[in-house]
Amino acid sequence: MSNEEMASEELRTQRDLRAYQIIGQSLLQRIRSGEFHATGKLPTERELAEVYSVGRAVIRDALVMLEVKGLVQSRQGSGIYITKTAYAEGWPERNEEFADRPLSEAPAPKWLDILHAQQCLESHIAKQAALAGADGLWLEDLIERLRLTASAAELYRLDGQWHSALAQASRNTELMWLSQQMWERRAQASAAHLPNDSPPFLALRNLCAGDHKRTLDAVRKGDSDRAYYAMWHHFENLKTLYKSETIALSVPS
Repeated sequence: MSNEEMASEELRTQRDLRAYQIIGQSLLQRIRSGEFHATGKLPTERELAEVYSVGRAVIRDALVMLEVKGLVQSRQGSGIYITKTAYAEGWPERNEEFADRPLSEAPAPKWLDILHAQQCLESHIAKQAALAGADGLWLEDLIERLRLTASAAELYRLDGQWHSALAQASRNTELMWLSQQMWERRAQASAAHLPNDSPPFLALRNLCAGDHKRTLDAVRKGDSDRAYYAMWHHFENLKTLYKSETIALSVPS
């Protein structure tokens, strides 16, 4: 790709980012004005694309932004429903403990808090990847490499790469960025090194390989609801594993 093409692509991306953010804010204002109160849900992606004169991909990004914030909820085959949260005026007051502080200076994360936060985010990412029609070839290769690794350090690296690839498959730049930031936080709270070929390591490797395959199967079939719940259950399985006696000594309290 030439420099001119790269510059053009960057400008197009910036325009799309501004567009979906503006549209998301516009939809929130329309929600709070009571425009959609009668139906309790938003118009279809096609209808919104026509109203705002943009592509459906931009509308989809705007809807994902609202869904991640808990303002709408997408139900496959039914529509995009508005949550009670969306009708609240304004946002909660900012927490001064975290205000204006870079990520590197944030308080030390708690392991189970990180897992729960990732559970919420990564489940939405899996859902969006299914809606985006991801083919998953790279994801499948990473699962196979993860399944065969005999190194705990390699397992963690491959797992992070798999989640990063899934975020890229969602085709949503905000979700990609949020996923990356969450993994950086998780690295700060990461478990102590697991001995290679130990029972805890083998349990974690088998869990990740099996759960990721189930998520990928749903993504490839375009089943966004099943992809969401497959990822949600993956993190439930992780939390159960980390709380079990076999791995308790390998994670921070």
